[in-house]
Amino acid sequence: MNIAFRRLPNEASSCCGPTGGATGTLAQVLKDPFFGEVFSALGNQPGAMPLDVTESDNAFVVRADVPGFKKDQIALDLEKGILTVRAEATEEKEENAERYHRRERRSHSVERRIALPEGVLESEIAADLADGVLTITLPKAPQAQARKISIK
Repeated sequence: MNIAFRRLPNEASSCCGPTGGATGTLAQVLKDPFFGEVFSALGNQPGAMPLDVTESDNAFVVRADVPGFKKDQIALDLEKGILTVRAEATEEKEENAERYHRRERRSHSVERRIALPEGVLESEIAADLADGVLTITLPKAPQAQARKISIK
């Protein structure tokens, strides 16, 4: 695999930046959102969920993959034109056997923020969960919908 690195002009003297510290190219690569999503599964940071956004004449539709999450484990928040989709599950399982006790805990969370386009009727946003896919319908305001104008 070939990976191209973009070097800033003031970092030409060292692979780790002009001071020799971890401020150079490698640190910049690891700050990329791609790596944040990959490494988030290893820590306590929420991961990202894959989604598709489509547009019709009447609405925008967001489809997000949330496999394994139940309806009560998913939260939708709308603030200042930003829709936040968050899913969090904590599962505890205990097994008792002869002379030992084992406890397994699994916790998983994903989160995504979507900036809403102009003209969305925020009061009429609807969501539906089926087969691990969350479908969010963002209806357009009448003035935001495309219309045909006849020529006289």
